[in-house]
Amino acid sequence: MRKLIFVIFSLGIFASLGFSQTTASYKTDFQFWNDTQFIVPLTKAKDWNFAFTIVGRFGNDLHTTVDARIGGIISKKVNSHVTVAGGYFYRYSNPTFVRMRNESRYVGFATFTFPLGHKFTMVLRPQVQYEN
Repeated sequence: MRKLIFVIFSLGIFASLGFSQTTASYKTDFQFWNDTQFIVPLTKAKDWNFAFTIVGRFGNDLHTTVDARIGGIISKKVNSHVTVAGGYFYRYSNPTFVRMRNESRYVGFATFTFPLGHKFTMVLRPQVQYEN
């Protein structure tokens, strides 16, 4: 009986502690994302390409840069179903508007396309990434 009273008393204490926490006021935010790519074929057959990418995310009601990325990727089309690529991205982020972070990202990926009948195609794009 003492154990039951102790458990009920403990649950009551823990429940009251949970309800006594104050909640932060929710602030709305307007954000804008932009992703721009410039793709340049490196050969006449267009099997080698270079893609220059700029990504921007602006938040805090468009007053602060939340995420910005710039980089490039070189890709090689192996055949009609396989493309391999690798590249580098520089990333600046400030999602909390308090602590900024800079990092370099080295990426590699392959793109596999599988036709599914006459109307549909499945695309598989595994990717590896190293950050420092």
